Amino acid sequence: MMVIAVLALLGGLMMTNMDGVTQQERLKAAARKLAGTSDFVRSIAGGSRRMAYLDIDFDRSRWRFRQDPPQDPYGLFIDPEDGHKFDEDEIDAWRSSQEWESLPSGVYFKRHWINSKQFYEKQTITVEYRPDGTLDSFVLWLQGEPVGDEREGQIYSVVVNGLSGQSETHGWATKFVEAQESDFSQVMGNDAPGTKR
Repeated sequence: MMVIAVLALLGGLMMTNMDGVTQQERLKAAARKLAGTSDFVRSIAGGSRRMAYLDIDFDRSRWRFRQDPPQDPYGLFIDPEDGHKFDEDEIDAWRSSQEWESLPSGVYFKRHWINSKQFYEKQTITVEYRPDGTLDSFVLWLQGEPVGDEREGQIYSVVVNGLSGQSETHGWATKFVEAQESDFSQVMGNDAPGTKR
């Protein structure tokens, strides 16, 4: 009995990282952070009236928020502090200064759904947040490493509604659901075309 207890204790310690957080907790925290980041990026795009972006790098398990510099009336990028026009090197320096954040240890991007039939699983995907506060709906799957005799690790989903901007997380592989009339009604109000009273 003592040997079994020691083995169980060691097994529990192996499931945790150096901070004492289990892989499932890291997975859940990463999903919540990305959902919150999506809300943040949307608010930045709407508040600044400029496009903002969320880059998702599948190959390196990292992501970042970025926004290009403001533009003058001719569409040229300008320095927000003194208004001078950026040259190509300055634009590249601006973009590269926006740092990446890595996913927690043992957590990976699994799939990025852009509709019910189309998804991405590699390279870098960019989600665009428009100045009017809208974006294209998406579902992002995060996966943990397999534990024990599991063939695949647990999946958490980040679901973002492009019309309302609402983000939520689920502890399973959520499928992409196409927009419904109720989604438009929620955004437009009760007097939206096609809604019934």
